[in-house]
Amino acid sequence: MAYSKETEKQLTELLGEIEGRKEHEYAAATYKDIPALKEIVRLVEEQLAGDSDKSTYVDSIAVLGYVADRYDSLGRFAVSSKFYNQILTLALRLKQQYGTDTDGIDGYLYAALQARNFYVDDDCDDLMGIAVELMNADDVWRIINERKERRRSLKHDPVEMRDEYLAVIDEIEEKVEKSRTTYGHGSCFEVWSLKKSYLLEHDIEWQTPSELNPRVLFD
Repeated sequence: MAYSKETEKQLTELLGEIEGRKEHEYAAATYKDIPALKEIVRLVEEQLAGDSDKSTYVDSIAVLGYVADRYDSLGRFAVSSKFYNQILTLALRLKQQYGTDTDGIDGYLYAALQARNFYVDDDCDDLMGIAVELMNADDVWRIINERKERRRSLKHDPVEMRDEYLAVIDEIEEKVEKSRTTYGHGSCFEVWSLKKSYLLEHDIEWQTPSELNPRVLFD
């Protein structure tokens, strides 16, 4: 069934809360947005657990697309990739049950591939199996080739994919934000140092971007 007026109101308020915190249109998400994002996901999954119709799928895809994008901006690609997978799965159900194509499905596929390949190389065979049911095969291969041409230029620590890291990173980013003393040019080094130290308190060894990319000049 379609989202109720009450649920729509809750989602609108949560989205407004997140957008209201942004300093500018393209501002990244922060740890402060996580509770609202998690509540949005809870509402969507609660809706999908019931009887789903065409509007349920269309609206859920749009909302989860927003959530995935926010996690991307936060650098939580291990999290966003799960939502992109869910979006593609819902899009396939929508097409199979109602013959309806999802707007922007090529963008979702590209984002899914990017998220899955952010830390390690991944052929994403499972996504390909879904994509060829949703799109023209030539378009699928075009997107795959575009993603390959834009392989990550920087290394990032795959520890960020682990559950133990994801379980504490919100708390740690809050501590970092409250402890940091520098902003602007060069401030990334203090942020990374604090993050590394706080992660070690949880027995998580994390390598900073500067450690993994010694030939890159960060500012």
